Amino acid sequence: MLMRISFSQRAWRWRTFGMACLLACLCHTSTAQVFESTDNIARTARTFLADEMQRRYPNHTVQVEVDPLDARLQFAQCDHAVRAELAPGSHKRGGNVSVRVFCTEPTRWSVFVPSRVTIFGQVLVVARPLARSQRITAADVQLEQRDVSVLPNGYFDTPSAVLGLQTKRVLVPGQVLNSGQLMPPLLIKRGQLVTLRAGAGGVHVDMQGEALADGSLGQRIQARNQSSRRVVEGVIIADGIIEVAQ
Repeated sequence: MLMRISFSQRAWRWRTFGMACLLACLCHTSTAQVFESTDNIARTARTFLADEMQRRYPNHTVQVEVDPLDARLQFAQCDHAVRAELAPGSHKRGGNVSVRVFCTEPTRWSVFVPSRVTIFGQVLVVARPLARSQRITAADVQLEQRDVSVLPNGYFDTPSAVLGLQTKRVLVPGQVLNSGQLMPPLLIKRGQLVTLRAGAGGVHVDMQGEALADGSLGQRIQARNQSSRRVVEGVIIADGIIEVAQ
């Protein structure tokens, strides 16, 4: 027996099939995984790093570069704004720095973003050739803009910090000054005749002696008493004067 299907029946079946396909598509879309934008992750790292370094160096110009992330990386979209912190072991003075960007909800994930920080500031440099043991004057130094993130030995940012100090070695123009190149001026030189001062309670006795080493203010050195020829040790308290403990 042949069954005949009317046009209206066929149309109803097609509509039913179409609605089923539409519902399937909607269900698939509603359950599809949504991922955090890699651009947003990189932007979060850049903003955090710029703010952190500017806080540490308020009077400097900070520039931050962040390496782009591979667009194929997939991280679940965060329920809150993604956060950032300096990666463990990253130094805080600039240069190459790694930033950890992370999320805790709905799933935990983190990614390390390689970055570079340049910090420009005014630093003190040598203005003209300086000989060893030369005392620094205002004419010997000048301020210049430099990248302080590549100065691991430190630097000075005010001329008054170095005036009167003495060079430990020859310095050339343009060289950035740091504490390792300078020392307090020598008040006593080896072989120099000095005053050996001993006393207590406001009463002191001065004797003549010979310095056995160079020394600066507050430094402890040895000297030989010219009368007794005994070697004593004391602290330099002024130009040519050593205070000897009794």
